[in-house]
Amino acid sequence: MEVILNLIRMEEEIKVDKHGFISPSSSPTSENITRENARLEKWQDMLVRWDYNIKRRFNFVKKRVRKGIPDCLRGKVWAEFAEIEQLKSNYPENYYSNLTNFESDNVSIRDIMLDIHRTFPNHILFRDDGPGQQALFRVLKAYALHDTELGYCQGMGFLIAMLLIYMSEENAFWTLVAVMNKYELRGFYLPNMPGIYKALYKINSLFSHYIPHLWKHLQSLHFLPSVFAPSWIMTLYISVFKTDISLRILDIFFCEGTKIIYRVFINIFKNAKDELIGTNIDEILEKLKILPEAYTPDEMIKSTFKISLGRKRLKDLEKEYETNPDPEFKNWWIIT
Repeated sequence: MEVILNLIRMEEEIKVDKHGFISPSSSPTSENITRENARLEKWQDMLVRWDYNIKRRFNFVKKRVRKGIPDCLRGKVWAEFAEIEQLKSNYPENYYSNLTNFESDNVSIRDIMLDIHRTFPNHILFRDDGPGQQALFRVLKAYALHDTELGYCQGMGFLIAMLLIYMSEENAFWTLVAVMNKYELRGFYLPNMPGIYKALYKINSLFSHYIPHLWKHLQSLHFLPSVFAPSWIMTLYISVFKTDISLRILDIFFCEGTKIIYRVFINIFKNAKDELIGTNIDEILEKLKILPEAYTPDEMIKSTFKISLGRKRLKDLEKEYETNPDPEFKNWWIIT
């Protein structure tokens, strides 16, 4: 965040929001400032006894997270949830810097160079080959060399760019490693994307359960969530929602894990079912462009947690997907 503030001071004529995205700037209200300061004090107290709170008062921590982590503490708290210091200890000293300095003609690195200009071009940190783009390249390069089986996949850049707004590039690298392994999203980005297929099976199963009438309507159009869901979930909704909502989703993801991915998806369509039933494909596509704009952060999070979804249900769906021997069973939701 300090880098962003320095860039803003250097180019004062550029209007940006509080996250550094270029937009007509608006000053926060005194009410918002008071609320944010009160939340900050509570979080600072909680961080003093972080290990105790995580082990003994996790439900209390979870409740706080769902209200939003203070912006100035986000990077620290995300890194704490990801347990990156413990992760670093499993690798040689200077592991990240050695990866960034390693000369390689890895094909993934060429792909990265083509893609970094497309990530947050309207953010002051990532404009015009600036420091953000350079840091983004280094983190993506380091990960491609760290995990050669995966390398690089489009969609990863959005998450790393968001991390870089809130933490150092080395911490962003280790947080990405945690996202892939501790949070089990590596399968989203591997060649052939096995994790995406599994996630889509769960999404479609949940969709048909929670919103059956809309599900039947989409089936009649041969238009299932698998058509558009991958780009949403691969970016953890960063490419979908306004920044304030994306950050709240990330807060919950780092605290509670992948369950929020499914809750958010079902919530969007559950709230919009009356608008979508009876529409054709073109109308649905148009509505999908504006649906995420219809929420404030508090509205989105509040309605998302009205959906009852336990870990056991997700585990059962995962087991169902993995253990059925019929390959057609795994692909029943794909429209050809």
